[in-house]
Amino acid sequence: MYGPTGRPYLRGCDQIDISLSHTDDLLLVGLTTRGLIGVDAERSDRRIYSRGLDRQICTPHERLTVSRLPLAERDPSLVRLWTLKEAYSKAIGQGLQFRFTEFGFGADGRPTQVHRPDGTPGTGDEWTFCTYVLGSDGLEFCVSTAVYDAGLGRTLDAEITTMLDADAVAALNEALSGVRPHG
Repeated sequence: MYGPTGRPYLRGCDQIDISLSHTDDLLLVGLTTRGLIGVDAERSDRRIYSRGLDRQICTPHERLTVSRLPLAERDPSLVRLWTLKEAYSKAIGQGLQFRFTEFGFGADGRPTQVHRPDGTPGTGDEWTFCTYVLGSDGLEFCVSTAVYDAGLGRTLDAEITTMLDADAVAALNEALSGVRPHG
């Protein structure tokens, strides 16, 4: 089901927040019981910089940072920024309505948090952001998550092992065994 802002939800499971993303043959589902979640995935080899999309994706500070990278690192950096921004905008229920030039993220390899267009911090510790590289069928995907901890604590009855049957848990564990952190 989808709510008024287009965010998916699980009917009858109000304590669980969900986010979806898909690209090529990859379907990504994010679930949390702590607050809000957003997920996004893109092919790691996607060409963004050469097409000038950086002007639509980046804050002025991010464009400057990316332009200083070696050419081979610019597209992967932009794909990382794109997926982080998509994940965050999905988590707050804005999707593509929130202009990506209005908020940013720091350079790869540093703790990730939302930045204002000038590069100064814009959110607090209640947000957690992660980016991973996921391999599937010979392809690599850049996967990012944005999780807002609303301070609700842990809901024990929403553990994956009680919410899914044993075969589904085994399939998820197998699929995630190829996940490695980005960086």
